[in-house]
Amino acid sequence: MQSFKTFLTTFLASVSIVLVSFAALYWLITPSQQPAGTDKNNVPITKANSSDNKTTLVSFQNGTDSIFLLIKLNAVDSKAAVTAIPPDFYITHSGRTLSESFEYAGIMQCVQDLSQHLDVTIDYHLALDSDTLPLLNASFITEETAAAVFSAEISSIAHLAAETIKNSLSELQTYVLPAIPKNFSYLYTNIGKTEATQLSRILTLLQRSNTEFTFSALKPTTQHN
Repeated sequence: MQSFKTFLTTFLASVSIVLVSFAALYWLITPSQQPAGTDKNNVPITKANSSDNKTTLVSFQNGTDSIFLLIKLNAVDSKAAVTAIPPDFYITHSGRTLSESFEYAGIMQCVQDLSQHLDVTIDYHLALDSDTLPLLNASFITEETAAAVFSAEISSIAHLAAETIKNSLSELQTYVLPAIPKNFSYLYTNIGKTEATQLSRILTLLQRSNTEFTFSALKPTTQHN
């Protein structure tokens, strides 16, 4: 009987050591997700990953005038970049300017043409004009300020857009993003509730880091150079 008890004790001790070893190995090789609370929509926020790098094409139409902004939010590297693109930017493979692409088939055509021409991935798109802009509840953007943008140089527009995003991250998250899926049927966009939640998460991560904001502008061209 004593021999059996000794055997059982030794056996259980060995099994415990093996289990602890496997548990330790699993902990070491499994990527850790460090909780960082929740955002304003009670969405759990963890460490930034590859899905927290999104690019959105936004177009503003003011009568016959238009401007396009390529906004890249990268929470992984804590960067936000705005590229302003003039309406007469020439798309080589289509033989059209960007404004002609918009007139031809809307913002989705612009996404397709720019993605191929610039070799970039554009995840989301949003087309705005004087009628739909008020739907976003963006108190920091009025029709007057939006109209003034069209008279500025393209580089100035890029700088203004980057500064606006930098100074309005909280407002964008609190008012603008929830308004997009709410008014989804009135907007030319693919930003629904799920996409808005993802962008909200990215904005939360950017606000928690020392984000670098940059801007640039593509030169207007009307023909292939």
